[in-house]
Amino acid sequence: MLWGADIPLGVVGTVAVGTVYVGLVVLGQRRITVSKRGEVASWLAGLAVAGFAWLWFVQQSPPAEYGLSRSVFVLHDPGASGYFTVARNEADDVSRFLGTYEARMVEGDVFHVGTHPPGLFLLHRGLLATCEWSPTMTSLVNATQPVSVLDTFESINTYVRSNDPLTESEQAALWLGVLLTQAVAVAALLPLYLLVRQTHSRSAAWMAAAFWPLTPALAVFLPKSDALYPFLGLLFLWLWQEGLLRRRGWMCALAGLTMWAGLLMSLALLPVALFAVLRTGWGVWKHEADEPPRRFVATATTWAGGRSRWPRCYFISSGMPT
Repeated sequence: MLWGADIPLGVVGTVAVGTVYVGLVVLGQRRITVSKRGEVASWLAGLAVAGFAWLWFVQQSPPAEYGLSRSVFVLHDPGASGYFTVARNEADDVSRFLGTYEARMVEGDVFHVGTHPPGLFLLHRGLLATCEWSPTMTSLVNATQPVSVLDTFESINTYVRSNDPLTESEQAALWLGVLLTQAVAVAALLPLYLLVRQTHSRSAAWMAAAFWPLTPALAVFLPKSDALYPFLGLLFLWLWQEGLLRRRGWMCALAGLTMWAGLLMSLALLPVALFAVLRTGWGVWKHEADEPPRRFVATATTWAGGRSRWPRCYFISSGMPT
């Protein structure tokens, strides 16, 4: 029966949180244009917290078996994800696991476990190790589990893993993976604001960031790893462009590390890197349009030596503030 006793409460809670979220967006748009940087940061942090709460209630609004409890099934079931299960059963020895990973990639499978870089396995292995190492962490994480999630773990241990039930630390690591994925997915609004702010007003950047947690696909895909990549892609683009704009090599280096971390989990971020390269190259080529081949090479060469003006010219040609 889809319309159970928990449905009205879930709908009311979602509507209430949604109303608060909209109110925060409206109030923030009025205040952010006259706020100092510290206050802007506070507004963005509040927006992220409200966005997390919104997605929490949205996922809790369906019947119990379709609510947040599905997140546990998705990360646990090899047919849906599989990274946690492989990390639990086969990645105790990380060095050995990585040493045999090429053979796993050659085998492949229809569930993507053998078709992606090993980053997601390492992420779940790290969560498992953290919860095993810290009983306090395990207790704190398990204390945040709603009743529907507790019931789901009981079902998994009874029917799926009756001979090999999940320990408390393993349950905590699995649930922590759900929370971490949602937190990182919502946090994408922060680099989104910063990226839009490079070319638009605070108000426009605020509204763009505010719409992100309301994207239907976000609630649908959680807790799949796909929800992690918008944050990494947007953070990379902001760091890259800001590094060029400010002539800060360390920001470009952080952009590279961010892209490396993303590609360690999925090659889906390659188009983002390609876009950054093409966008940058187009800005340089456009600025040097009078003698493209010779001046492009000369400009790129002198920039590599730290003497070029092309990062600033790139933003001028693309309409960015300097």
